[in-house]
Amino acid sequence: MKKSVFLLEDNLDLIELFTILLEEESYQVSAFPTVSLFNKIVNNDKLPDIFLLDVMLPDGNGAEICEQLKNSPRTKHIPVILMSANTSAA
Repeated sequence: MKKSVFLLEDNLDLIELFTILLEEESYQVSAFPTVSLFNKIVNNDKLPDIFLLDVMLPDGNGAEICEQLKNSPRTKHIPVILMSANTSAA
């Protein structure tokens, strides 16, 4: 059975890139362009083996989503990777 990834990313080009790369490594990718859609699926669906979250999103923040995932008994055991294409210094 393939391992699965939930990808939270608003940039369609990056969704396509990550999907291609991860599928080549035999992952099943479920991509979500918004936090609201991601939350609906996480709360109602089979969980992935790993979460890959963009930090800067139009309707939320990947770091806050990570915190929510790690505070939930249902998802706290699942690894999370945070990423950002933003090159400006914080």
